[in-house]
Amino acid sequence: MASSGEVPGWSSCCEPGDITVSNVYSGFLIGRAIEPRGPGPWWEYIALVKTEIEALHQAATLARMAGTRAWRHIQNDDYESIPVERTVTIER
Repeated sequence: MASSGEVPGWSSCCEPGDITVSNVYSGFLIGRAIEPRGPGPWWEYIALVKTEIEALHQAATLARMAGTRAWRHIQNDDYESIPVERTVTIER
């Protein structure tokens, strides 16, 4: 597998299998990082949700179940780790 230094644009935060949350115009996109091959994108779609708290909860749960990490996309190649040890409570 290529390292972050070998593939332009590959963020050092995300290894294949890691879960990501990104802002999109209609809510929050949950995706899974895949091995970088070709020009990208290097992720696969999981879900689109309306609220940030729901996206963070689902990402943490998926990562915990898969034994991977979860990340919140900030901007460009900047990501922030989402804690997966605990469950985020959704208040309705």
